[in-house]
Amino acid sequence: MEKKQRKVDQMVSEWKMKYDQENTKNEALVREIQKISTDSMNMKNTNAEIQDELDGVKRQIKTLQTDNAELVEQLEGGGKATHEIEKLRRKLEADNEELRNQLEEAETLLTMEENKTSKLTLELSQLKMEMEKRLGEKDEETDKDRKNLLRQIDSLHQQIEDETKIKNDLVKARKMLIPRSLDFTRILTTPRRR
Repeated sequence: MEKKQRKVDQMVSEWKMKYDQENTKNEALVREIQKISTDSMNMKNTNAEIQDELDGVKRQIKTLQTDNAELVEQLEGGGKATHEIEKLRRKLEADNEELRNQLEEAETLLTMEENKTSKLTLELSQLKMEMEKRLGEKDEETDKDRKNLLRQIDSLHQQIEDETKIKNDLVKARKMLIPRSLDFTRILTTPRRR
């Protein structure tokens, strides 16, 4: 019975191993199918983009063919059209020359303005540095003045305290002297007995 059990266990084990191997193969195949599906979708999208570009190129070719046909008709139209084209060409050349001259003038003006701007920027930088220097000096002066003022205020406070102390001392002395003064006044005003 044990042998049968072992054989069954061995067979189950073999079948389980085969199942696991097949399952791993299946998972790999599923991943491969998903990858192929994604690649297929990407290729379809790329194909659609290429088709759109091709359609655009075809439209451009048709437009160029139409333009070419019109030009051929104009050329076949004869000397009158050629004369008109020559007049138009001369006019365009004159306009082109005038535009070139205006462009050169504008470039010259632009260069002059850029030079002015550079000069003004330099002057502004110098003024800024000078103002910062002056402000620094003013700050130092203000600091010195503030310190001097604080010293003077401290000195005045000390003087006020000293004067207040002296005043208080004088008031105390007066209070002490008033009774004595009254005593002296009484003594002086009282008739003396002989």
